[in-house]
Amino acid sequence: MGIFAQVASALGAPGEKKRQRFKYRGVQFDGIDVGLDTGRDVVVHEFRQRDEPYVEDMRRSTRRYKIRAFVTGSDVAVQKVALVNACEMGGIATLVHPELGNLSVVCETCSMSEDSSVKSYVEFELGFVDAGSVYKAAASKLSKMQALAASFRQTTREFYAMRTQVMALNRKVQRLLTGSIEERMTAMLEIMGSLTGTDLDAFIYAVGVIADTAETLSGDADTLSSTWDTGAQSLSEPVDARRVSTTLSAGLIQTQAALAAGGDTATDQQILVNAAILDQMLYALAVARAAELTAGQQFASYEEAVAAAQALGDEMALAEHYLTDPAAYNAAVEARASMVEAILHEAMDLPHQQTIILSSRRPALVLASELYDDAERAAEIVLRNGIADPGAVAGEIVVLTE
Repeated sequence: MGIFAQVASALGAPGEKKRQRFKYRGVQFDGIDVGLDTGRDVVVHEFRQRDEPYVEDMRRSTRRYKIRAFVTGSDVAVQKVALVNACEMGGIATLVHPELGNLSVVCETCSMSEDSSVKSYVEFELGFVDAGSVYKAAASKLSKMQALAASFRQTTREFYAMRTQVMALNRKVQRLLTGSIEERMTAMLEIMGSLTGTDLDAFIYAVGVIADTAETLSGDADTLSSTWDTGAQSLSEPVDARRVSTTLSAGLIQTQAALAAGGDTATDQQILVNAAILDQMLYALAVARAAELTAGQQFASYEEAVAAAQALGDEMALAEHYLTDPAAYNAAVEARASMVEAILHEAMDLPHQQTIILSSRRPALVLASELYDDAERAAEIVLRNGIADPGAVAGEIVVLTE
């Protein structure tokens, strides 16, 4: 007797019942009895001496989904714990339904039972309640993140304008600040060729404005910060914004170290201050833009999302490390926490990656059919693993667990 026949028999279900695949918080399970409670919430008004009632239609009833589910296989112990943990986890999540698509739900009930005579499966009675659109919740988190990132940019710009002192000092200070601005502008243009999706015309224009007015801007901290912010906002792809922030991080560390070493005169010290806070502002504007874009990015896997959150979190922590203004520091900390929350919220429902080793060469089309029951996903396997010959896939590859 096959495993499904055993399961069907143990559950008291006919062997021919259709098995459907579900996923909740990244945990997959099978269901054979699927139910839905819905309808209208009504209030029935009954009156004396009147045969017909008055029915007041209030709203659509909250939908409740019932699934008679099970997990099977040699790792059933791991699967059952994962499903129980997913059901006990707080908050709204996505239930991937084979017929109704992605449903925003909360697991209301989870009843587990095991039959000692059949070791390779565990049965569940699951109840989910409709919680509205998961995308609304995600949009709310993204909006919060964007607002906090904007606050981070603004407080950093205000701190820069407050600390920059050029007009009150000699021409040497302003000339050297002009040179620093031009150096940073050149660095931005040097990475232009590596930008992948950003509108290069908008980026070049934004940087060009800085180049054309570098000397004037060196004496106008407010306009300088606004102009650089415009340049950062012209970046439209997460990977591009992260590439810019990474490029700027070296200058930030270098000028902060020089400032810590100190200058010999008051003029020298102000030159060091101006260079340090210029790099601080530029890096903050770039990393804030990267956070905004990354929080709204669509990731293919849980691991990809977590890696992006960790990497960008480290970059934002670098900005925090050098901030001495309490308002800017607090804004940076809040923006980083919100960015991580927004990304991880979405990551919970993403498939995981796993590494498999192929014992023999197989065409990508065949492999996609075996893994996903979908030959059209062959391109996904090829691209993820950089496979040169799709007709002969072999060795160690990374695939999605779905």
